[in-house]
Amino acid sequence: MSWCKPVSDGLGNFDGYLEAEGFFAHGTIYELAAPAWSESTLWTFARNQYQGVADIPTTYLTVDALGNVYGGFDNDDTAVLHPYDGYVVRVGPSGTAAYKFPALPVPQRFYPTGSLAVDAQGNVYGMTSGINYEGLGGENSVFEITF
Repeated sequence: MSWCKPVSDGLGNFDGYLEAEGFFAHGTIYELAAPAWSESTLWTFARNQYQGVADIPTTYLTVDALGNVYGGFDNDDTAVLHPYDGYVVRVGPSGTAAYKFPALPVPQRFYPTGSLAVDAQGNVYGMTSGINYEGLGGENSVFEITF
């Protein structure tokens, strides 16, 4: 199942996210390469080592001018037993990298949400959405990440 629509990399290829696919069946970022539409896996999400749950997408995929794909994800651990909350990943010609948002004290957590923007220098901008499990509301913020 696809969480968000595929995006074009400007070279005729399309990149997207599939949920419950890949070696661990926890989702992949894939690329369909023109003109034969051959599929390749750019990123496979591993099972969360803390509670055995999957990482889930929380932003739309974004592609920069170099063909790197960026996406934001939540590690989906509602037990809050993890060293990080959400993260942003970059896969593509510039290499694979991930920025993990540090965990907040229980019962709060946050993760990237909505759309990501990437400038010409490769800086990533976005927003986080916060959750507070005590019903007090969460913290939201704007972020900049430099890989």
